[in-house]
Amino acid sequence: MKKGTSIMFALVAMSLMLAACTQSAQTTQVPVATGNAITTAGDDAPVKKLVIEAYDFGFKQSDVIINEGDRVRLTFKSTSGRHGLGITGLGIDSGVVEEGGETIIEFVADKAGTYSYRCNVPCGSGHKAMKGNLTIN
Repeated sequence: MKKGTSIMFALVAMSLMLAACTQSAQTTQVPVATGNAITTAGDDAPVKKLVIEAYDFGFKQSDVIINEGDRVRLTFKSTSGRHGLGITGLGIDSGVVEEGGETIIEFVADKAGTYSYRCNVPCGSGHKAMKGNLTIN
């Protein structure tokens, strides 16, 4: 009985060690659905995939153009520093994304116009320069 218990404890300990060793250094945050949920009209339409990457102190993509009615899956990544993405006119807020992390925002582009986006997490001296535009035609 003692030998079986010892083997069981050893297996549990090895499993815990293996799990700890295989965790990634990058944090991927739970997807956030803000804006107009994708589950509304047009579920069979293709999804437009966009990626916006933030770094200290800017965005890799400063101008993004999509079409009105597009179903959008926007992946927001932080490649350096702690950032967030806010598009006030569309009600989009990524929340805080840590360095190396990402979050997914899904919405339907149902309001034509040009919307400014910006980093909405204070991130340092260049924070105010972090902005871009999302245009919905």
